[in-house]
Amino acid sequence: MEIAPEWSVVKTGRGGTRYGKTMRNPVRQVKRQAWLLCDYLKKEKARAWVQPLVLFSHPQASLTGTENCSKPIVSRNELVAWIKAFRPDHGRPISHKTRQCLVSLKQANTSYQSLVTGTT
Repeated sequence: MEIAPEWSVVKTGRGGTRYGKTMRNPVRQVKRQAWLLCDYLKKEKARAWVQPLVLFSHPQASLTGTENCSKPIVSRNELVAWIKAFRPDHGRPISHKTRQCLVSLKQANTSYQSLVTGTT
């Protein structure tokens, strides 16, 4: 399941009809996003532990077959407990430089999103 390019999804339409669909593999997506963030931080000479996590935020999402994935997969009901229980392998505090890099990245992304969506 983790290496499959796509996952099968069962959805319920507005009229209550269930139908099947596929989605891009979220574990592969989050691994790539974590790698990109780590690469960015490395280029900026900043260091931080990046923990990938897949979150299914829809309140009715139910997950099956995800127990053996290498990255955590949680529903929104499990998220807070997961964060509280998480202990990174490299538990050092985030440096000021790393914090600044992350803030800059977030601001750049927010500006880009505003430009694309036409919102402020």
